[in-house]
Amino acid sequence: MIKISGVLSKAHSQLFRPVILVVTSYFLIDRRGIEGPIGEHYVGLYGTFAKNYSKLYKVFWYSTDDSTLHIFNENGNVANSAKMPMPIAILKALAESRKSRESVPSFTAIIAYYYAAKNRPVSYFISLSFFHLLKMLGLVNVIVDIVDPPVEVHITYSESPSPRKVFWGTLLDIVTLKRGTFMWFCSTSYQKYLTKRYDISLDRTHVIYDGSVPELITPKPPKAKGPLTVFYSGSMLNIKGIPQLIESINELRKKGVEITLMLTGGRLRVRSRPWIKSFWFNDWFEWIRALCEEADICVVPYPKRLHWDLTHHIKLPDYMAAGKPIVAMYGRETASLLEKHKCGLTATNWDEFQEHIIRLYKDRELAKTLGENGRKAVEEFFNYTNLSEMLHKVIQGHLKVAH
Repeated sequence: MIKISGVLSKAHSQLFRPVILVVTSYFLIDRRGIEGPIGEHYVGLYGTFAKNYSKLYKVFWYSTDDSTLHIFNENGNVANSAKMPMPIAILKALAESRKSRESVPSFTAIIAYYYAAKNRPVSYFISLSFFHLLKMLGLVNVIVDIVDPPVEVHITYSESPSPRKVFWGTLLDIVTLKRGTFMWFCSTSYQKYLTKRYDISLDRTHVIYDGSVPELITPKPPKAKGPLTVFYSGSMLNIKGIPQLIESINELRKKGVEITLMLTGGRLRVRSRPWIKSFWFNDWFEWIRALCEEADICVVPYPKRLHWDLTHHIKLPDYMAAGKPIVAMYGRETASLLEKHKCGLTATNWDEFQEHIIRLYKDRELAKTLGENGRKAVEEFFNYTNLSEMLHKVIQGHLKVAH
């Protein structure tokens, strides 16, 4: 049972529902359609919010890639969809919000940044200026949901970052973050980093992590004996440490460790080996089945680069919900999460990474305990029912969370 903690009275909520306009790159509420981390974010956070809170809010969802506005009914289902320019969608949401007699804004816009701007930057800039005007008139609150900041992502994925892309990304950051009423970050590390970089008051910020859906995932502990399967999910870019991961598993096998590697999420870009299984799943439920049934240890092999150091990897809560111990290359946010919830081990180099794998191979009870701790953390905090309630509290303006 979801406990609604807001300032709306029951009588008022029956008469009028404040308007929420979510702005994303594309529209997705079906888990079977998830193909990447941002899809998980859309379905998990926004989809759960629309499903659980449509009796309190009139939820509009605009997808910039196809210029389509989706309107939810009180049951959390899509009642209507229509193509229109984004400024028209904003006006429709505004007109709905003006049915209220409240003196405070009854219209809240949530911008999934920077994906809402990625493919249609000109339209985004025009609409952002429109939001800014409405905010100055006291007609809207603008929440910026900072998922993947463009500058840090570009620097991380590029061997030779483009000065032009860094400049335009920085400009996009400034005009977006400065015009938000408040914002939330995907991690505490990003909150500290970006508020310092752009001189943003912490009072205007919150942290809402991504999570999982434990009610759809049946945890399975690592095998108590015998060979183990190391599991990685994500793109197979060499820059993500995939060649080093494969070589580390190869060296462990040479040392007599009975171990195989399962890779999911993309085409392998280096020479495969007989002990490597590589799959691409088009269905989220099939991916979860493979994670639960075949994985024993889940890994994050990413080297210490800016974005990976600061971000909260969306795959982590699913790993945890499946009851799997995690071994990760060091990133400050990942290390903090694994240490705090005692659900995994972090390594500062590949030798230490191998040592952690050997440790879990030999100590199956430790592997099981780490997996159980991760599952508990998801059930108690990193689940989208809880996180959508946090979003509700952000909208109501009184988010107070200790975790």
